[in-house]
Amino acid sequence: MAEFTLFPAKIVTPEGVLFDGEVQELEVTSVTGGLGILARRSPVVADLKVGRVRAKHEDGTFTTWATDEGFAQASDSTATVVVEDAILLADIDEAKAAAIVAEGQERLAAVDSSGANSHETKAAKRMIAWGEHLATFREHNR
Repeated sequence: MAEFTLFPAKIVTPEGVLFDGEVQELEVTSVTGGLGILARRSPVVADLKVGRVRAKHEDGTFTTWATDEGFAQASDSTATVVVEDAILLADIDEAKAAAIVAEGQERLAAVDSSGANSHETKAAKRMIAWGEHLATFREHNR
C-alpha cells in the first residue's frame, strides 16, 4: 500500500472555516479541470468554478462538499480553499435546492429587460446555477 504524507488543509467560506484538518489529498474543481493536491507539491493558485472539494483522510475515507466559485492555494505542504459557499454532501437538501432555483428565477423575472447585464441579473443567474448544482450533486457524487 502506498504511503501518503498528511498535510493541513482548510476550507473557508464568508461564514467561516468549514474544515480545518489533516488530509492525504485534496481534490478541487478548477476552471481548467480537476486538480489534485498532495503534500510537497509545487506551489499553485487556481480559480475554482462551481463543483466540488473532496478531502481524503488518513483512514482512506472521503469527505465531499458541493462548492461555489472561489480559489485554491497550495504551498509548503498546506492547502487553503476559499469559496463563496460550500455544503457537505450529506447535508444537501433537494427541497432547499429547488427553493434556491425558484427564488433565483423569481428574481430574474423581476429584473426588466433593460437590466440584462445588471448586478441583479447576474446574481439571479448565479443563484439559479448554484441551486441546480445542488439539485444534481448527490446523484453525481455517491
